[in-house]
Amino acid sequence: MGEFEVHRVRFFGLVPAGVRCLAWQPQGGRLALARTDGAVEVFNFAANYFQEKVIPGSDARSVEALCWAAGDRLFGAGLSGDITEYDLARLRAARSVDGAGGPIWSMAANGDGTQLAAGCEDGSVKLFQVIPGGIQFERNLDRRKGRILCLSWHPSGTHIAAGSIDAIRIFDVHSGQTVQRIMVNYHMQQVKRECIVWGIAFLSSGAVATADSFGRVQFWDWERGTLQESHTVSTAAVLSLAVSEVE
Repeated sequence: MGEFEVHRVRFFGLVPAGVRCLAWQPQGGRLALARTDGAVEVFNFAANYFQEKVIPGSDARSVEALCWAAGDRLFGAGLSGDITEYDLARLRAARSVDGAGGPIWSMAANGDGTQLAAGCEDGSVKLFQVIPGGIQFERNLDRRKGRILCLSWHPSGTHIAAGSIDAIRIFDVHSGQTVQRIMVNYHMQQVKRECIVWGIAFLSSGAVATADSFGRVQFWDWERGTLQESHTVSTAAVLSLAVSEVE
């Protein structure tokens, strides 16, 4: 029997952490995602889609929302109630600001990235100014009962749409008041379970699109508070909603 070499190879079962949330950077062509272990990853679509950066996380840090603002600045927020800006050069959390509203479930920046809206557990939507070196609290919008699960700015920056449980609300950014409240199940008979609005998007036409736990994508005339279209697209919940740049 001839001589032979033995190579020992050990394999391990890789169990990747689930994806918690995503944020697309339109100008830079990058996608940020947060995983259930608190890690944040940035993928670059400009050069054949590759993983550009990884910011390590920890089980103690939960990231429920990510948002790009002011060009290439990335912010995250979660159950701790803090809004964190990430240092993409040093791959670490750079600075944090207490949102003062309990756990934060959603974030969205206006079109030019100068303002950041955060949806909180206590039913408040908080506005922050994006300034050099951090963010600065500006004011609270009209507060109502129910956690704010999703947010979307009107393309003009004049209004914010917020999704909650059984309802969507439209805020006037200038006055801070609720100008419209729509019950998403008002047209359905004998509904005994809650409808959770998981995704919301303000369209350039002024209509508001929502995705909910009943598996529906719906379009609303927010000024009149009426339903325009309703499409049941899944037997399970529709958890997210995205609109193309050209709509």
